[in-house]
Amino acid sequence: MEGKGWVSADELQIGDKLQKADGSNLTIDKVDFVKLDEPVTVYNFMVADFHTYYVTEIGIWVHNTNCIKTGDKTPGGHSFSEHGAQRANER
Repeated sequence: MEGKGWVSADELQIGDKLQKADGSNLTIDKVDFVKLDEPVTVYNFMVADFHTYYVTEIGIWVHNTNCIKTGDKTPGGHSFSEHGAQRANER
């Protein structure tokens, strides 16, 4: 999240900016919480290295667990957002 680092999905707010696969940002203009009448099957999975991947047809960058701060650097000195985007594009 631009200016905040990684946040839990339930902490997203209108006006927050999310990074897309192409490096551009998407501004949240609406947040809805949905209470389901019946349980649904969900899956938890691990992604190698930095545990990040892109979701939806527009490619929003997400992280599955153990959040890092955007100011943190990889051992090579790159920002995690820069490194994550590069790694995702390589795959």
